[in-house]
Amino acid sequence: MYISKLNIKGFRFFNDNFTLSLNKGLTVLVGENGSGKSTVIDAIRLLLGEDEYNRSGISINDFHRPFSVESITPTANIQINCVFDELDGPEQIAYLPWLNPDNVNQAELHLEAINKEDSRGRIRKNVWGGTSRRGIFEWELVNSINCVYLPP
Repeated sequence: MYISKLNIKGFRFFNDNFTLSLNKGLTVLVGENGSGKSTVIDAIRLLLGEDEYNRSGISINDFHRPFSVESITPTANIQINCVFDELDGPEQIAYLPWLNPDNVNQAELHLEAINKEDSRGRIRKNVWGGTSRRGIFEWELVNSINCVYLPP
């Protein structure tokens, strides 16, 4: 199982839908400063609930703000969608709630955050697997994905 596709919208650097296709094995992100490499990594970390301080919160600063002076209003929401590919038999069973009904070798994980702070000043995020937002979400499935961040 590996991440084959990542879609980011409204998160930091990426306002419009940005889709990144990944291959099995090692992936290297290369680009100029300010091109969004760290945003891609942080989107994956946010989706998988992993960071070096054991926090996985979203702040107002994570919502994309246009660079133009005329428009300083941040985006209304953040969407991060991930496709895991090449699930084998046991993984298909373990990640059954996340499976793509059209391709049982793929699982989907989604995150959405609305640009609105609650009474405690926190941004609420909604995470779900598969096609239904309304199903019971099991964090144990997310925790079973081995994600290790190696800082630069």
